[in-house]
Amino acid sequence: MFHKKSFITLLAIGGLLMTASATYAKPEAETIKIGAILTLTGPLAYFGEYAKKTIDYAVEEKNEKGGINGKKIEVMYGDCKSDRKEAVSIMNKFISVDKIPIVFTTLTEIGMALVPIADRNKVAFITTIMLPDFAKSSKFAFSINESITQESTELAKYMLKKGYKNAAVVHINNAFGNEAKNAFEKQYTSMGGKLHVVEAYNPADRDFKGMIAKLKIVPIDSLYLIGYGPSLGIFSKQLAEAGRSFQLFSSIGMVYDYIFKIAGAALDGAIVVMPNFVAKEQADMEFVKKYEARTKSVPNFETTCTYNAFNVIFQAIEKGGYTGTGIQKAMSEIKEYDGVGGKLFIDEDGNSRVESVSFRTINNMELGPPERL
Repeated sequence: MFHKKSFITLLAIGGLLMTASATYAKPEAETIKIGAILTLTGPLAYFGEYAKKTIDYAVEEKNEKGGINGKKIEVMYGDCKSDRKEAVSIMNKFISVDKIPIVFTTLTEIGMALVPIADRNKVAFITTIMLPDFAKSSKFAFSINESITQESTELAKYMLKKGYKNAAVVHINNAFGNEAKNAFEKQYTSMGGKLHVVEAYNPADRDFKGMIAKLKIVPIDSLYLIGYGPSLGIFSKQLAEAGRSFQLFSSIGMVYDYIFKIAGAALDGAIVVMPNFVAKEQADMEFVKKYEARTKSVPNFETTCTYNAFNVIFQAIEKGGYTGTGIQKAMSEIKEYDGVGGKLFIDEDGNSRVESVSFRTINNMELGPPERL
């Protein structure tokens, strides 16, 4: 079974001196340190767990090959618990105490809180955030992942091509969900589709019966369910229990083992849009086998994003050196990366997109073969 989010973390140093403007002086450190701010506890801990497992794998693999320019890589983890204030505290420690010139994170709300700090201190800041313009706010920020706008726009085209002309949208109420909803609505309505209902939910919501009752009385043939976390599985299960009579669509956030376990058969027939970024479909079986053997788990989208991101980071440090400005310059010169699962294109602002997306139907907790526009 093969399932998803993210991508990329960089490097830092323990014995290097850093000025107030985050420039670093010699002598060089013997170890390259990377700061990773992840959610390792709390309701969204699965994101951090997937990322950490992959980061450890990527670093171990790189160190076995001699590290970066002969130096070993070490990752310093900080558990932000999905809390912006906690993340800011960890970021400040990484910069002022640990003297780390590169930091990685995953979640949208966390990344948005940390960008100003990275920019102010000239620290390279790498994320797997899916907002299309996230990295525009700082030349030190880079997002190594597809954008939710790309997914949502392509899904709108696909739905209309398949004859779904009367839709509803239910989305998570944050920057990620709002961007996905706006991109879908713009594309869908511009091509003649009619959007009957738009509803938002909070990440902590667990009772969706009222929202589902509203969906059942409007003339829709399809629903685009946007989000991530347990709410997706719970909503899908409650929807099935109420007697779903329309086609369910979702995005990469649906493609996780724990979501499948929550929703079970309620997801049968649901169609998800996702990048052609799943290693088992392509010539990446060596990576899959090694990852499964070493981590005792199956790689998913979050795995491929993070693994590719770290390898981009390694490449940037090898070329640009171990300073925030050096890494930033090297990152800005990487325009294309051919990694596990396919090509990734990085624009001049540091945002990324994948080569193409596919549409896959869920049945018996398995993803069907990819279909493309």
